[in-house]
Amino acid sequence: MEYCDLLASLIQKQIKDGQTPYELEGNAYGVAFFGVKSKLDLHPEHGYLLSTNKFITCRDNKGNSYRITVEANPVASLDDKLAESNSRHSRNGDPVGHCVESVATKLSFALQDPTVLAEITDAELEVLVAEVKAAQEAKETRGEVINGSF
Repeated sequence: MEYCDLLASLIQKQIKDGQTPYELEGNAYGVAFFGVKSKLDLHPEHGYLLSTNKFITCRDNKGNSYRITVEANPVASLDDKLAESNSRHSRNGDPVGHCVESVATKLSFALQDPTVLAEITDAELEVLVAEVKAAQEAKETRGEVINGSF
């Protein structure tokens, strides 16, 4: 989940329209910002959402214009994603969930870099296969039709 909207809102709330002076680390700045607006990254013609990016525009009391872009980091590393997953599932005591998410994360990175597939361990695959089989058996027990096989 990305939080571009939240971050843009927090930034925008700090840029008060017409407020002066601003203070940063003990230094006062006699600048004021006006026309503070935010907008989504929409297709210019058809209006559909192009990305989760948010843009904040404003101008200062000297007439300079600014555009602040809030975007998710597209190059978050595989190690960062795996560490985040491990931390979340360790707190919840969910090793199976961690394993499944770990494989899914590696597969998503493999779309950009196929060498990542080599990082999926046999143990992770065994857990994933067992989870899929358990889900299929649960569906069969409930009388649901399963399309395809694993």
